[in-house]
Amino acid sequence: KFEQAMLLGRRRRHLRGTLALFAVGVLLLCGFNCAAFAGSSFQWLRGRRADAGSALWQTRICRHSLTEKKKFSSGKLRAETEDPFSKARLLLLAAGTVGSSTGFFFALPRLLGSVLNGPRAEPISTVLQDLGINFAAFAFLGYLTFSDFNNIQQRETAKAEGALIARLPVELRSKKGKVSRVKLGDFRAERQQRPRRPILCIGTVDFCTSCVESSREIAEAMDRNDILVVPVPNGGDTAPLYDAVKGLPYVAMPLEGSDDWGTLLRQQQEQVRSQGLDADKGLTVIVRKNGRVATRFLGMPNWQAITGEVSAREKMGMDTSNI
Repeated sequence: KFEQAMLLGRRRRHLRGTLALFAVGVLLLCGFNCAAFAGSSFQWLRGRRADAGSALWQTRICRHSLTEKKKFSSGKLRAETEDPFSKARLLLLAAGTVGSSTGFFFALPRLLGSVLNGPRAEPISTVLQDLGINFAAFAFLGYLTFSDFNNIQQRETAKAEGALIARLPVELRSKKGKVSRVKLGDFRAERQQRPRRPILCIGTVDFCTSCVESSREIAEAMDRNDILVVPVPNGGDTAPLYDAVKGLPYVAMPLEGSDDWGTLLRQQQEQVRSQGLDADKGLTVIVRKNGRVATRFLGMPNWQAITGEVSAREKMGMDTSNI
């Protein structure tokens, strides 16, 4: 009886220790999530406060940003507050997964001893309970770790793609016929250039020409809604395309000889083929004013639907600075 009482006490202490570690991990995870939510809420309140500022204050901010080099930009602040402590949270989840898996594997010899009626063997029900707790913790924390890791990888990929698109050089022709060479990153919000929404039409010369000619019917709406069409041919004679873009100030042509454009073409075509789709149908990539890719799809864009959506948001008084 004394030995049974000792074994029972040891099992209870082991179970309490396991539950305590699991509870501490859950509390720490909740703490990191609360901190992330607080950071996002603070950024949202900060943006609303800036929108409510007076015209004089906004003018001073613009003058200061043009005369002095800003140490921090709103883009950096937004990136820092979107998902703070992501790496720390991933490390905590990975540690919990390793700990629970270690406890599970260490419980297997105990189960073997109970099945074979070894000396000082614990009851099978107690060992199975410990195995179940460790396996449930391993499955739950492992799923959270895998999901968090995938989210971090997707964000890093999106950042790399956004940085590549920002470096792409284009030639923009004004209504007076003046040609200027700029980068697509210069058309982002809070830059010195007029903010635009670049829409990349990637495909054959015929596909790019059709995209440009179909937009000519609503040229005024395209320019009014800050649409910047960038036809990106993947080869062939581009003379018909250059003839089609004449007189259209909302069309920018890729600068020939740039390695970044070749890198973008390869990445987009590989991504389309990896999904089992036909890249010859042409690809449309819509980029927001903040530089992020909003969507991508095969085929020609519906210019009337795109411009109509922007106009509808403006009529309803909704924010259109980052779409």
